[in-house]
Amino acid sequence: MRLSRLIQNLPPYHFADAKKRIAERRAAGVDVISLSMGDPDLPAPQAVIDRMCSSLQDPENTRYPEYFGMRALHEAIAAWFERRFAVRLTPEHNILPLLGSKEGLAYLGAAVLNTGDVSLIPDPYYPVYITASTSVGAEPYMLPLLEQNGYLPELDKIPQEILAKSRLLWLNYPNNPTAAGADRRFFEEAVAFAQRHNLVIIL
Repeated sequence: MRLSRLIQNLPPYHFADAKKRIAERRAAGVDVISLSMGDPDLPAPQAVIDRMCSSLQDPENTRYPEYFGMRALHEAIAAWFERRFAVRLTPEHNILPLLGSKEGLAYLGAAVLNTGDVSLIPDPYYPVYITASTSVGAEPYMLPLLEQNGYLPELDKIPQEILAKSRLLWLNYPNNPTAAGADRRFFEEAVAFAQRHNLVIIL
């Protein structure tokens, strides 16, 4: 079977490659300390395990879910956001439970980018930003995060010919992996920049 050019041109996923190399070294007897992923090393709380096990006894929980998911879950998430951040969300419009961040970022890339668009990606970066961009035929443009700039991208240094094709700006603060923060002024400037250049910011 011949795969599409888009699939053939996808780079290997960074963490999958890292896990493969770690497994090979461990198989060779090397004591590896993995710093590749923030994978939980503690068990789930017993109360969560017990509730999940008891929930499996209810036949209603083993069927396909409703198209829009469980209303009670959406409402609980909205209530948590209001308690935690004093932000009011509409359960049916502002909340979308997902399997994880990779799935959500991939969908966002597909929703915003077209083939030939440019995706502005801070470097170093979360590897999914690249996959979410290249999987729809967009071209990544890397924005170096340098210590002398507080690990913030210098948006005003992006060439005009790149900006003309850009549709998406990825931002990640507190930053992974640098742990750098960004202040309110940076975000205000980033929003104004995005408005001037018709960019969508994914934060």
